This record gives sequence, structure tokens and C-alpha cells, in this order.
Amino acid sequence: MLQGHQDMVESVVFFPDGTRIMSSSYDNTIRVWDATSGATVLGSLIGNIATVSCDGQRILSGSQNSSIRMWVAIAGIETLPPLQGHTGRIFSVAFSPDATRIASGSKDQTVRVWDATSGFTIMETLRGHEDEVRSVTFTPDGRRIVSGSWDKTIRIWDATLGVEILHPLHGHELGIFSVAVSPDGNIIASGSRDGTIRVWDVTTGSQRLVLSAECKRHTVVFFPDGEHIAATIGYSSNKIGVWDAISGAQVYVSAVHKPMSCLAISPNGEQFAIGYDDGTVGLWDVTRPDEDIPNMATHSGSIVVMAFSPDGRYIASCSYQEFSIRLWDAQSGAQAMAPLQGHKEHIWSLVFSRDGKLIASCSSDTTIRVWDPVSGAETLSPLRGHERPISCVAFSPDGTRLVSGSARGNVRLWDAKPNALIIPPLRGHKELIRSVAFSPDGTRAVSGCGEGLIRIWDIASRTETLSFSARCNSYPMSLAFSPDGRYIFVKCWQMMRAWDTYKACLTVIPSYIHASCTFSDPIIITPDAWIVDVATQRIIGRLPSMVSVHRYAASKTSIAFTTGERGSTIFIMHFPSTVLTSPMTWNQHSYETEPFEEEEEDTDSDGADFSDEEDKDLN
Repeated sequence: MLQGHQDMVESVVFFPDGTRIMSSSYDNTIRVWDATSGATVLGSLIGNIATVSCDGQRILSGSQNSSIRMWVAIAGIETLPPLQGHTGRIFSVAFSPDATRIASGSKDQTVRVWDATSGFTIMETLRGHEDEVRSVTFTPDGRRIVSGSWDKTIRIWDATLGVEILHPLHGHELGIFSVAVSPDGNIIASGSRDGTIRVWDVTTGSQRLVLSAECKRHTVVFFPDGEHIAATIGYSSNKIGVWDAISGAQVYVSAVHKPMSCLAISPNGEQFAIGYDDGTVGLWDVTRPDEDIPNMATHSGSIVVMAFSPDGRYIASCSYQEFSIRLWDAQSGAQAMAPLQGHKEHIWSLVFSRDGKLIASCSSDTTIRVWDPVSGAETLSPLRGHERPISCVAFSPDGTRLVSGSARGNVRLWDAKPNALIIPPLRGHKELIRSVAFSPDGTRAVSGCGEGLIRIWDIASRTETLSFSARCNSYPMSLAFSPDGRYIFVKCWQMMRAWDTYKACLTVIPSYIHASCTFSDPIIITPDAWIVDVATQRIIGRLPSMVSVHRYAASKTSIAFTTGERGSTIFIMHFPSTVLTSPMTWNQHSYETEPFEEEEEDTDSDGADFSDEEDKDLN
């Protein structure tokens, strides 16, 4: 089951290519799921009813507050201000086949038609229904709009002129929940509270079939070939029925585990997506409708750290409650292999080597372990030498060495191939080491501790060459060298410092970045949720509304993040530049243009990258 909604799922729909599913709920959120792995790829957008355009590029939603919103489907960016005009809750929204028009049905008993580009209504409000309009849809040729109402009637409208083409279609004895038009545009199927599904001729309005479904809340859909109709049936809405659309013969009935609220079928006709009363979404094989497609596994506790492989294909992650590392496919969200197990206590840091052939992890068990991400096997015996929990680890650019920092304030260098320490501990820090990094040429290492002191070490001489204070009111969360090795970036709580190694001075970088990022990330998040490509300084997207990022990792084309302070699920967003590249640019200051001046910071926040509970475990 796909879990995330907090109330009954009101609608489900497949994207045209069949790779994603969208669900909307009475909790006023919309979520998009990977149809293969079940991973959440977008959420949560605002709305309790939603649909997607025929080209899969836009999402349309309607809300209980009578507004309609439109979003870029891949990123959750709103394309227009909310469309206002209805005076009651929106029950249904639909795109025209060419995605240039929008139809909406409301509790105010009307249908409205909007221009999808400007957001303005393009004709007079369609009036005639005498009760709330529960379902609207366009015919496949875009020439007509079909609406179903609680007044027990179906009405067919000219989509250009806004006038009724036929008399109201009467036959149902109670209100209509849903209407659907066959792919060839010749017949309409409707589901009603009266326990029947009725099939109508679009041209004449005559009733062709009456199908008994024993259900008070039907969602009716046509199979892509137009030859069959599927619907939720049963007194408890716990069955799926399939009928021949011409003869009315029932093909099969399949029982599901719990009451359903809505139904959709994939473009290839092979899968059902089902929304349930309890807020979950299920995927079912049409040929084996009693077998769930498994959901993506999640961690059992809040995620502490994530890292992308250099090629962007995989994400490695670990959680506070688990002592193992999980590796995920960045495209599908599916787990790539069994968890990497070996650590005996909490894992605090993990990193890929630059060539992607190794993963290093460090733990409260005072060991560093090095893994093969292809086989999942350890390539070395555990590296031992630290006497206290190890808080951070990094690979040298050539992957032959590791640098690590511990809760005692010690920094150690290791040979990443033979299991041996290169030198005794590099001493100087007095507090927990928060971050370590190698210079691009591998000749220097940098470390930062909780007291805000940064130390630079020469690898060849094994000595400290320089130390300086980051001069920020919170401890350094992460460190990184600039690609040319000139600058050392110090990331504090929503603040950046840059040490110029040529001029031996500290400069300020404005706090336009999310607190959990590292400046070496190719993509960063600003506090107001804009996603910025560091190399081009261009805005490439924005996180969906209602998303509060706790931790994240980025590749050149994707971002993986957790939400909430104890998030245990990883969400993945991808950024094809042809879709999301914006003319806006990120107003990033040059490293050298602004001399250092002490900034006033929010001293109420300690800027903790680890929670108080996690700090206790490290110390």
C-alpha cells in the first residue's frame, strides 16, 4: 500500500505514460507516486480532487475552499494564481484533450470553463443542474463537456458555445457520483448512489444498459480499448467489477481487502490504482487483482544522512534507529540491494568515493567500514583507532585515503586499501568534529568542530598549517573546498563563510541556502524552497508547497530529501532542464566582493544538524 494521506482518498489517476499515479484526498493534499516502486515522487500539493493533462505536463486540482490550482507536474510549481469564481466546494476538474481548457464542477450547481493559459473563464457559467455537480469530463474530441449531478441527471454541453446539446439524461434514481466517456467518444458511463451503472449513447442520449452494482459510491472508468467498463462495487465498496461495454455481460468481480473510494486504470490497461477510505493507495494487476504490487521500503526511523553516487544513479541512506545502510535506485525509488550490515551502533556519516566504486561509513561503534556498492560486501576489515564515536568521514579525490573526525576531537587519516592508519591522531580540536574534507589535489585536509574552530592540515608533513574561527554563532555543519582549492567553505546554520587561502581572510556568503546542504552539492535549496543549480546559478525548480525539508542530498539532475524532523521516507525529484530551467537566476554574491562583517544571527536556534538526543549518543 502507498501511505501518506491522512484521510480518505477521493481520486486517483494514472499519468498518460503509465509511470506515475496521482492521488488526492479529503486531507486536502495531492501526492504523485512511482507506479513501479510505489515511491512518492511529488507531494504534497494542495487540493482534494485532481487530474492530469493528456500530455502529462500539468496537474489540475480543486479544493474545498472553491479554488482551482494548476501545477507543473514534474516539480509541483504553480503556473497560475488560484482560479476563483465558484462559490462552493470543487468536486471535479478536467482538462480538455489539448490541455488548452479546463472544466470544473462545484457544489454551487454550476460548471465553469476556463482558459488553461490565462486562468480566465472563456464563456458564461453553465447552469441547469439543480444540485451539486459531482463529475465533469470532456469528450475525446474536446467538442463536448459531460457533467453528472446530485440532481440525478447527466447533461451534455457544447464546449465552445456553452449550451446544452441534448435534453438532460434521466434514469438514475439517486445522485450521480461519476461520469466517464469511452475512448471513441460514443458512449457515456455513469455511476450513482442508486446502486446502478448506466451506459448512454452520446449522440442520442438514449440509455443502452443498466448494470446492477450494489454500491452507493461508484467510480466508473473505461478500459483504454473502450470495450470494457470497470467500477467500484459492493455494499461496502470492497469489490471491483468489470463489464463488457457493449453487451453488459459481467466479465469478473474481484474482492479487495477494504472499502474503496475511487479507481483508475493504467494507459496499457494492465493495472488498477485504487484509493481507499483509510487514505492509502493500492496498485493491482488487472489479471491478478487480488495481489498487491509491493511498495518501496522505508527506514524504520528518522534518516540521519543521505548521499548520491557520483553518476546520480543511486542514493545511499541510513537512519537513527537502524545500524545499516540502504541503497536505492534514484530513478524508481526501489531498493537496489539488501541493507549493508556490519555496524553495531548508530551510523553518522557515509560518503561515496569520487569514482563511485566505494562507500565509506562511520559509526558510534568507533569503526569505519568501506563497502562495494555493487556487491554490498565490505572491501576492508573495519578500520579501528578512534576511541569515541566517529562523527564524519571523507574520501580523498583519488579514493586511496580517508579522513575521519570523532566525538573526542581527534582527526585521523587512513589508507583506504590496506587496513592501516597513516599517522597518529591529528590533535588540536577540543570538541566533537562536525565535518572533514580533502582539498581537490588531496594535499590538504580541513576539519571543523563544535566550537567553530577550523583547522587545515598538510597531508605530507602531517602538521597543522592554519587554524581560524568561522565566527558564526552555531557550529560548522559542513566543510568543502572550492574546485580550485582556493576557498574553504564553512556551512553554519543558514549561513556560509568562505576562507580565502590566498588572502588569509574570511568573507561572507549570504544565507540563501537550506541549513542541511553542503556547498559542494551541485544543487542547493534556498530557505524559501527555490532549487538552484550552483554551476549556472539558475533556478531550476521549487519544492512543492507544504514540504518542510529536514535533510537532503543532490546529484546534478536530482534531489533526494526527507521531510519533518523525524522523516523516515526519502522523496526524490528530478530536474530535466528543458522543462524547469527558468529565466530567473539566483542572486549569489561573489566570494570576494564582500569583506567579513559579523552578522546578527538567531541565537534562539542552535542550528543543530544532530538532535539533542543524537548529540548525546555521539558524546
